[in-house]
Amino acid sequence: MSKKQKPRVFDFSEFDKSGLNQKCATAAFYTFSVLVAAVLFGMLVFNFLKLTSMLLALLRTFSVVFYGLFIACILFPFFKIFNRLLCFVDKLKKKDRLREALALVSTYVFLIIIVFVLLIAILPYIGEELANFTSALSASLENARNLIEKSESLSSFVSVFDSTADLLYRTVISPSAIFSYLSGFLSGTYNVLFGAILSVYILMSRRRLCAIIAKMMSAILPPHALSRTAVFTRSIYMSFVEFIFARLILSAILATLSYIFCIIIGIPYRSIIMPILLITDMIPFFGPILGASLCFVLVLLIDTPHAIFILLFIIAVRVLLSKFVAPRILRAKLRPSISATAISVLIGHSFLGVAGAMLSIPVYSTLSLSFRELQVHRLLHKGYRIEGNQLVYHHENEVPPTPAEEEPDTES
Repeated sequence: MSKKQKPRVFDFSEFDKSGLNQKCATAAFYTFSVLVAAVLFGMLVFNFLKLTSMLLALLRTFSVVFYGLFIACILFPFFKIFNRLLCFVDKLKKKDRLREALALVSTYVFLIIIVFVLLIAILPYIGEELANFTSALSASLENARNLIEKSESLSSFVSVFDSTADLLYRTVISPSAIFSYLSGFLSGTYNVLFGAILSVYILMSRRRLCAIIAKMMSAILPPHALSRTAVFTRSIYMSFVEFIFARLILSAILATLSYIFCIIIGIPYRSIIMPILLITDMIPFFGPILGASLCFVLVLLIDTPHAIFILLFIIAVRVLLSKFVAPRILRAKLRPSISATAISVLIGHSFLGVAGAMLSIPVYSTLSLSFRELQVHRLLHKGYRIEGNQLVYHHENEVPPTPAEEEPDTES
């Protein structure tokens, strides 16, 4: 008979439970993550419209922050100019905080003076000119309809003219359209006003904000990408500030000269023409075309003989500014070709609207410069050298062949 086998006894005191606990915790974590992802996906599918409205409301809330950043970026060059001017005062050379505070106050006083002058030049007349424009436009449309009815060859276009005039009335002259324009203007003014207040804090705390952003980038990005990202961001910012500053100068010159020209020639509605040119000329490529077209149509509907004069004057001033003034205040990389400008503006507008159209040229110039630097770096790494205006392959380890090593000529 075989001996009775002894039962196997496990020593639970030596049993390692850490591996089992870790596996269970990992499985529980992945299960919980899948359940949360499934619930979020279901909420996204069944409440898509509500989530979209919430995101739009959140973006509207953050629009004030975007306005504040935009105004701070525009005012920063003026702040630096006033800070340098105050350095010439002996009592303020070593007092950095006091000098920066005075430079900040001077910057915003300068901004208030410019806005006040523009409001004095435009605001008292814009309401009266809008009322005169609506009445004159109604009279012009009525006269044009009477002429079409009297003409035998154009009598068939009366219905088309009536539908076009009705559409123009509903979109331009009707009280609902004017109320929507005023409400949009007031909401935009509200955002700009609170953005200007926020820009004061941004300029005062710019070093602290830059330090926070630098810490976040250092914590998120790897070391080899940190320096490149910092250089790329700074390049975009400097290009943006330079581009917006130059566009402001060019648009202000164009609007001021057009306003003076309208006074000399006697063109009405100059208080409407000036802000149109001032705003539309800030957008590259399409902005000047849109501004000139709007001014031409505006004068054409009311004062037809002077329409061609204002159009020719705007085109002439725009050509002279781009020929002589723009190269002196704007670098060549911020003045790309026409095709590149048009494509960049369209892409920027499709993503961020008017702000994207304004940002398109600085972003394009920075991306183009970064791509060229990467291209040159890769070519040098592969053994290419730039000699004169030609690209020559010359590797350091490669020995050029001697005349004796060359293959003999088979024909000889």
